Amino acid sequence: MIRKTLFLLLVSLFLMTETFAGGLQIIDKPIRWSDFREQLIREYAAAHYNLEQIDIIPKAVVVHWTASSTWESAYKHFYNETRADGTLNVASHFLVSRDGRIYRLTPETALNRHIIGYNWCAIGIENVGGVNGVEDLTDAQLEANVELIKYLHKKYATISYVFGHYQQDAAKSSGLYIENVPNYRSEKIDPGHIFMTALKSRLQGEGLKFYEKVACKVKALNFMITRMMLRSRFSISTDVLKGYCKFAIQKGRLLAASLLCVLSFISGQKHGGK
Repeated sequence: MIRKTLFLLLVSLFLMTETFAGGLQIIDKPIRWSDFREQLIREYAAAHYNLEQIDIIPKAVVVHWTASSTWESAYKHFYNETRADGTLNVASHFLVSRDGRIYRLTPETALNRHIIGYNWCAIGIENVGGVNGVEDLTDAQLEANVELIKYLHKKYATISYVFGHYQQDAAKSSGLYIENVPNYRSEKIDPGHIFMTALKSRLQGEGLKFYEKVACKVKALNFMITRMMLRSRFSISTDVLKGYCKFAIQKGRLLAASLLCVLSFISGQKHGGK
């Protein structure tokens, strides 16, 4: 009896943290999983994809950023089953902290709500960062994503595609996009062109399909202008605003450039030019 108890204890400890070839370590940190969540998943799959499923056959890996500064705040955001409107809450399968720790939040083949049109077949990786649209994901996160995607591709031979959330339109050429709800879409800029370019470079030769550069800065510009029009207060750094002002001028978007330049001046006045 004692031996059996010790054996089960050791197995439990082993399952809490799994180590794979190449030194990859995944920390299991489950969000709340219940019959209620599974019912919400079924409802979401039926409404958006006309499918009856709670599990997926992975065909793609989608990379995100959280637009938050800590993994704890992101984890708290994903934890509960529902959003404020009573529908399935957003969540990804994995969460990568700033120092490259990988947390597994749900079963790898669960259907999670992380990208419109592809949830029925995509594994999601969230990276902590991207506050106010700043491309600041770390080298440690890049290493973690490279190793995690290699692991997933080796484990699931059905995975052929890797793309960033902002590349959701380009990825439609894969034939994977399904969305039954009219006009249900959103503009995204995560996880940024810099991160995806580095990720693509590091995963060359792995037999995965990536997408060419999409006008991520144009999307970011539209996103930022819309956000500032909807909010009377903003907390975007002066340097970021100046950068997008220059980009808008280069693209001939003079009205946008004027707005951004004025806002960068105001921001500089508020924050002492920092």
